[in-house]
Amino acid sequence: TEEFTAISQSLLSQGEAFFFSLWRPWTLYQLGIALALFALAHLLRAIFSPRMRKWLRTREGWPMWRMRYAAVINKRLRMIFFVGLIWLGVWIMRELTWNSRSYLLGVIANLATAWLVIVLTTRLINNAFLRGIVRYGAWIWVTLRILELTDEAQRLLESLAVEAGDFRLSLWTVLQAGMVLGALIFIARLFTRT
Repeated sequence: TEEFTAISQSLLSQGEAFFFSLWRPWTLYQLGIALALFALAHLLRAIFSPRMRKWLRTREGWPMWRMRYAAVINKRLRMIFFVGLIWLGVWIMRELTWNSRSYLLGVIANLATAWLVIVLTTRLINNAFLRGIVRYGAWIWVTLRILELTDEAQRLLESLAVEAGDFRLSLWTVLQAGMVLGALIFIARLFTRT
């Protein structure tokens, strides 16, 4: 309980420091730039998505897997445009100003890229339940990794444990076992299908 409280207070103080850092002028500029780029990505999607759908309707001879993946890409056009635009914004900011003035844009760009890759790769998993578990688990892990909170999260999950004599089962162990089991099931299904 003491360890859980200490880790929770550490995470809370880091969150509080992050919240107060959002009110600095350059941080607000970066948030404004990110929101403007997201609005531009939304506008680009509104322009190109109907055209892509119309073009896909003319692809009658394509295999089903290619059509499905093209439909997924069409559905994620906003995020694809946003990732390209945000990395362009990070590059321009780093060329024109100090790296510290584009730090938040870099974090947003890394998160957006990781989330886009996760969405596109988890489409390979046919089981919707397993796909959801892998997707959300990967999003949480990548977010914690980019924000450099993995050690605190691991300690927090290790502190949540059931003990009976020499036996100790923590939430961290259960999550690790679930990820390994999910990966093994995916590999087994892939080999079976092949």
